[in-house]
Amino acid sequence: MNYNLLSDSILNEDFYYYLGFYIDPRDRKTSHIFLLYKFENEIKLIELSDNGIKDVFQIQTLKRNLSIIANHSIDNIPEDFLKQIAPICEVILENKTTVPYNITFHSTKFNQFDGSLELHENDYGLTCSTFIMSIFESIGITLIDIENWNYRDSDKEWQQKVVDYLLKYKDESQANFAKQNIGCFRFRPEEVFSTVSSDTLPCNLNHCEPLGEKIKREFFPN
Repeated sequence: MNYNLLSDSILNEDFYYYLGFYIDPRDRKTSHIFLLYKFENEIKLIELSDNGIKDVFQIQTLKRNLSIIANHSIDNIPEDFLKQIAPICEVILENKTTVPYNITFHSTKFNQFDGSLELHENDYGLTCSTFIMSIFESIGITLIDIENWNYRDSDKEWQQKVVDYLLKYKDESQANFAKQNIGCFRFRPEEVFSTVSSDTLPCNLNHCEPLGEKIKREFFPN
């Protein structure tokens, strides 16, 4: 799999979508994943931040963050499915779907007809990573084998930071839900991004964790 730095030349080529990944230059512990797609020959962005869905495509900002992009092989995702990425993203944006920020994920997805969020009963919201997973889940593609993932003590520190943020800036019930679920499975941005290199989907932790770390070391060494 070839990972490429985001550039105008690459985006001028034909593509259905790219997953993008970067590490925040202001905080090297913070990484992020986003999705670029083409709709009616226009390049568009969709991503989830702690303040909700964002769709402002600022290529200079993404370049400045040294974003890398890649997409899944047509051998792994049939072209008929690839063609559904842009329409589901458009429906989500047109619907102005509200997506709370939270840490659990159990196959939550979006309704393909009206873009509404269909939360699993054990979910409250999404992260930037599970937002991308949900988009693919909505068209019938499962990126991550969540049933065979693993708990990691190292994820608890990040989850506690989410709780602290939600307590300070968001709804108390939102924060309490996250607090009660500290220790749940976490799907890191680099791990979801690493699914582009897999020969088969969904990907398990044994693929995603080491490859995610390798991507960070090679492209974001400092």
